[in-house]
Amino acid sequence: MSIPAASQSLPKPKRAISSADPSVPPIPTPSQLVSWKVIAPIFANVVASPWNLLVGGLLAQELSFTDACISLVIGYLLLACITYIYGGLGLRVRRATSELLEPVFGRRGNQIFFSAILAVGQIGWFAVIVRLGGGSLEAILPALGSTGSTLLYSVLMLWFASLSLFRFALVKSLMTLSVCGLTGFLLYAQFRNGLRLHLNQTSSQSLLWGVSVVVASLISFVTVIPDFTHRLATRADLSRATVFGLCLPGFLFGLFGVLLFQDQQQLLIAPLFATLGMFTLPHVFNLLANTDAAIALYTPAFRLSYMLDCSFTKGLMLAFVMGVCLALVDITKDLQAWIATLGSLYPAIIGVAVARHVLTLSGLRDRAERFQTNWKGITAVVFSSALVLVLHLSLLTWATGMAAFLIYVIMTGVTIQITIGPRSLRGKSSPPARPLV
Repeated sequence: MSIPAASQSLPKPKRAISSADPSVPPIPTPSQLVSWKVIAPIFANVVASPWNLLVGGLLAQELSFTDACISLVIGYLLLACITYIYGGLGLRVRRATSELLEPVFGRRGNQIFFSAILAVGQIGWFAVIVRLGGGSLEAILPALGSTGSTLLYSVLMLWFASLSLFRFALVKSLMTLSVCGLTGFLLYAQFRNGLRLHLNQTSSQSLLWGVSVVVASLISFVTVIPDFTHRLATRADLSRATVFGLCLPGFLFGLFGVLLFQDQQQLLIAPLFATLGMFTLPHVFNLLANTDAAIALYTPAFRLSYMLDCSFTKGLMLAFVMGVCLALVDITKDLQAWIATLGSLYPAIIGVAVARHVLTLSGLRDRAERFQTNWKGITAVVFSSALVLVLHLSLLTWATGMAAFLIYVIMTGVTIQITIGPRSLRGKSSPPARPLV
């Protein structure tokens, strides 16, 4: 799954503040706010992708058809709640993700710690998507072999990522059309085969596991969702964009994956197309649809260039090399482990961010010093992530986020007691909320 660069997906307002972080979009003025109709297609473009078919396939292999469907419903309801709370925070204070997290981790912590986590997550999704596209390229040109097709498709995605903004927008349009074509073909194939109602009736995993897989598969995108929601005009726009852009398309593509992989032993797209008939056409659609991998290189390129203080080109090449290495070892074979890793890191970031700004807006915490590392936020993320990994709860995404939220609040408890305890004993009201840094 790739995260589209907010600066490429939305109309560019005039820069209101300066920042060393190249991925920080400007603060919008009231006349530059947008409706949900602008944001919803961007969300849909993320979830309506072949990677989501693999998530549905993972559910189909471990759960009964009924439990898989319930997992999708509950999972996207939880994602909607997280998006509304965390994305709503960006909308309320009109801050993009980097600005929102800077007081949480400090300027230096945001540059190193958050940039590294976000870059690694997106590089991993680049490797997954490249394997999907490379599989179709190998099916069309068998002489290339698995390694050759993966390398060739990766280089093609690097070329797409290096295009100018205008030409890259054309690639995104082509990708959207290809996803629509791929979806149409899959629907046709399913109806032609009588919806392949040889549905699994037993589960080897729990319903909680299925819900966790759904949430964790999209949590890396939700982590940067304030990049988009801070441009929305109202909370109602946020709700509509979440429902019609994120939840409905994501649920449908996940359901397609559950249906398509009912009889499959491996999570591979290419052999699946061969069983559906019309061998070449779906592979062409899949090749074009997975140009989403080019977008997956943008976010880590920006983050690495900011983290290492180098040019965007160097950041792009570094992200590309790391992504190709992961693709060649075929990260899709360990998709569950990869999703579990994401589920142990990103929710903790969201939990700490929400905790920090809830305390700030409640007037219970002083301003963070922007030019130093905030070790409280980093410690809360590392400790909660390590805790759930040790307890083998890494797929319990909301547990990770809640643990980070509580740990951060506890770590600031002494500050809160010193600040408001004496005033409360004297019967005085709490101090007014301080503005965000």
